[in-house]
Amino acid sequence: MAGKISIPLCNNTTSGLKSLPSVSAEHPYRREKKRAYGGNSKQHRGQIKELGQTAPPEKKSEIHCLQIVGQIEGHLVLPPQNKTTKYEHVIPQLVAIEQDPGIKGLLVVLNTVGRDVEAGLAIAEMLASLSKPVVSLVLGGRHSIGVPISVAANRSFIAPTATMTIHPIRLTGMVIGVPQTYEYLDQMQDRVIRFIVEHAPV
Repeated sequence: MAGKISIPLCNNTTSGLKSLPSVSAEHPYRREKKRAYGGNSKQHRGQIKELGQTAPPEKKSEIHCLQIVGQIEGHLVLPPQNKTTKYEHVIPQLVAIEQDPGIKGLLVVLNTVGRDVEAGLAIAEMLASLSKPVVSLVLGGRHSIGVPISVAANRSFIAPTATMTIHPIRLTGMVIGVPQTYEYLDQMQDRVIRFIVEHAPV
């Protein structure tokens, strides 16, 4: 049609093309966040879900922090709505801490109501066997088998608002062979008391 000028939308000639600056598809904030927390966000979320802790920054510290919160999950899997610390996750971390020459000490932060006695004693024995200095800090409370875990450290501190509760070992559910079960619980109670006395200045 007369009076209209057609303008080509694309120029395929090499001479007409200009080099454009490369633009990153990733937002600078996300890239900086990924650099600070190490790894991608999917890996970061998986570590929070499985281990209950965030990934440490890239700047490595000589002091490793281990959190023991909620209920200590041992041989039985607790319901999903319970906040738990799985001993099969804690023990490999303690082995890795012992073998890592870059870690000079361990800080254990506790806020636990206890639960599985044998799993708690296993964690306590591992803490007591470490050759590196271990310090425990109780926030909120340490109850039941959480007491041996806290005193397994070389130094143990408790917040002024925190509490400690020691009670006899309890068993729920049906019991078959009452005399034998009572003897077993009595021996386990002695194990817990003996560990506390040996590792705490009482």
